[in-house]
Amino acid sequence: MGWPDQDQDGVPPVVTGLNIYSSETGAWVAMEPKWDIQVSLCGGPLGVFSEGCLHLLIHLDGLAIVDAKGLKWRTIPVPNFIDPSFSGFIGKSAGQLFYINSDDSEEGYGSASFSTISVYVLSEGIYNQDASYLDDGCAHWILLHKLSDVIPKENFCLGWDLKVIGVHPHANIIFMADFNNNELLAYDLDHRESTAVHHIERTYLAHEQYFPYVPLLSSLRLATPS
Repeated sequence: MGWPDQDQDGVPPVVTGLNIYSSETGAWVAMEPKWDIQVSLCGGPLGVFSEGCLHLLIHLDGLAIVDAKGLKWRTIPVPNFIDPSFSGFIGKSAGQLFYINSDDSEEGYGSASFSTISVYVLSEGIYNQDASYLDDGCAHWILLHKLSDVIPKENFCLGWDLKVIGVHPHANIIFMADFNNNELLAYDLDHRESTAVHHIERTYLAHEQYFPYVPLLSSLRLATPS
């Protein structure tokens, strides 16, 4: 992707170009964005590839989608966008695209009340139609879970005290960094339980990136019948 080198007056840079790799030709193809609005990427989670499309969280509380061939471009809103400094989290689990954010009221956001976390999944129907940014609100998002017990008996503000950093690729588990207690948490959505799985050093700040470990298995030789 391409965008200007520097922001101007604090305005996030706009995506001005994409390079899409073609497995048929073995070459990168340069394209100009064809979304219905100017797209500025959020500085949080990376893009997620699902259903043959790349999904990107963008400013103006939305999700930008483009297919692998650069033929279909669309933008849709995301639900419960309250704090403009926190854009939420997208991830892929069991073949579904998850969106995770807080759905506290604007009056309660960042207050002494418990913060709640909502977990949504994107309906597969979105890929079968040409949905534009303002077509039908958030109708394509399905609420799966609404959580208020991630850290029992403690207040937290999602995006500051607590940060979603990943989802399990096969199980209903989300991973979060708890900066109040310096812990990496694994929250089981089915059993509604949090487990501390790792100690986080204080040098890891809330704005730093976390990346899942993905082993490279392509170099391994598979056993074949003799």
